[in-house]
Amino acid sequence: MKLFAGALTAALILSAGAASAQAPAAPAVGAANRPHYGQTITSEQAEAVMAAARAEAKRRGVADTVAIAVVEPTGELIMFYRGTFAQYAAQEWVLGKARTSARFQRPTSVLADLVNKGQLGPLAFPGATVAGAGGVPIMSGGRQIGAIGTTGGFDQEVADAGAAAVK
Repeated sequence: MKLFAGALTAALILSAGAASAQAPAAPAVGAANRPHYGQTITSEQAEAVMAAARAEAKRRGVADTVAIAVVEPTGELIMFYRGTFAQYAAQEWVLGKARTSARFQRPTSVLADLVNKGQLGPLAFPGATVAGAGGVPIMSGGRQIGAIGTTGGFDQEVADAGAAAVK
């Protein structure tokens, strides 16, 4: 099984290289363009993020199917919400989106765009990497203090509303 996993990882890395040779280059997202990490999000800030995200989900009619995770910059869970009719898989899915956004210091939609263009590099990252809309860094004072991940409908809009709750 370990041999298969190693071969799969190697295939992903090789195909990412081949795909990137064929696909147009994405805009550079180097260290100089990423925000610095700040202090870890506080519980009060996480509550504000969660309240804003839940309010947006309710406004859009998906409050019962949405799931939301708020993490600190390392990707560790601070707060989680699961609507009554959210999928059971939603907990891992939103945690993956939030962790990916926190660790890559960018919205997960950026990674989805790369994958959609044939660049599979983001999928070769060890551990959970989610390349889809709904993971957004949470910023305060120009520094990243955490991230939010959402699923269940209007993922990007719900995540954006939550992240905007912190200034």
